[in-house]
Amino acid sequence: MHLPLSVLEWRVDPTSGHQSAALAGHEDDLILICHEGYSSSLAAVRLHELGFEKTTDVIGGLVAWAAAGLQVDR
Repeated sequence: MHLPLSVLEWRVDPTSGHQSAALAGHEDDLILICHEGYSSSLAAVRLHELGFEKTTDVIGGLVAWAAAGLQVDR
């Protein structure tokens, strides 16, 4: 699911009144990924600050994922 960093908090947080229905009940099970890992790291910190402490991100992002030979569907 694509969530821009600019709307991340209110799409994840169930108390915002604007949570994405697809995330309901999964708020603390998120693994974030972006192109190179920079934005997803910032996003993970923001979600940790909201109390979603198990949320994490993929170090190196999609670039590292693909370089490791892991499957990428385009």
